[in-house]
Amino acid sequence: SFNELTKDISANFNVRSYTSTTLNYSISVPKRFGSPEKDNGDTLSMESFIDTTKLISEGVSKLVVFKYHFTGKKMTLEKTWKRLTSKLPKIENYRMHSEGLTDFLSLPAYYGHAIYTIGGKDYESICFLFRGEASNYIGINLEGLKDEDHVVHMKELLYCAKTIKLLP
Repeated sequence: SFNELTKDISANFNVRSYTSTTLNYSISVPKRFGSPEKDNGDTLSMESFIDTTKLISEGVSKLVVFKYHFTGKKMTLEKTWKRLTSKLPKIENYRMHSEGLTDFLSLPAYYGHAIYTIGGKDYESICFLFRGEASNYIGINLEGLKDEDHVVHMKELLYCAKTIKLLP
């Protein structure tokens, strides 16, 4: 469960620090993850970090940081979350285990913890959404293959998510 994954997280992971001047944040990223792939759009900008020790076809862990530029009236985190997730493409066997407000990060966030299938492989994902500056929202999506090491990998990604800091 989300509560089980977010308790007793060690700080003994092999990580490096990354600072984004494009999206104005800093975060720790596992050293085995490559440089970020960047995608900047009108309403959504993102940087994706992918485990480079495996082939994508084998199933890899990912950490994605995104900025959602919202230009409407100010909405709650939950309503913004619902708006974003309603636009996602349908994924095979997608099951939301839990979602809601959390204080896991250093600021209030909305989270979703899900399981789904891609290419015949089962994945687990935890996504956080919180307010950025002005009318922007920041999200962190953590994704990993559900294999024998998935709990360790998810805790590592959760440790990284906890280190995010927005830059002025």
